[in-house]
Amino acid sequence: LESQQGTRAEEVFFFMCFFVNNQYRILVEQSSSGAAELGSTFESRLCRIGQVVAILDTWDKPVYLERIWTIFEQSCAIRSNTPVTMIL
Repeated sequence: LESQQGTRAEEVFFFMCFFVNNQYRILVEQSSSGAAELGSTFESRLCRIGQVVAILDTWDKPVYLERIWTIFEQSCAIRSNTPVTMIL
């Protein structure tokens, strides 16, 4: 199978940051990849992935744009020139 953008289905993967970035450990426990390095750590992972797909619950006032973490995700994507697609 091939998507509209020409990407083969075998080359598509899901990265869910809550599986990789334990926010509690980063911010509260101040682990080795602590809050000071959070931006650079997250941006490097975004660059490696190459694209962000943000899933919105509604078009009018989506919860995604009210959460500080997801706003941070968008900020990192903009700084790293990572393409973002928003879907409902």
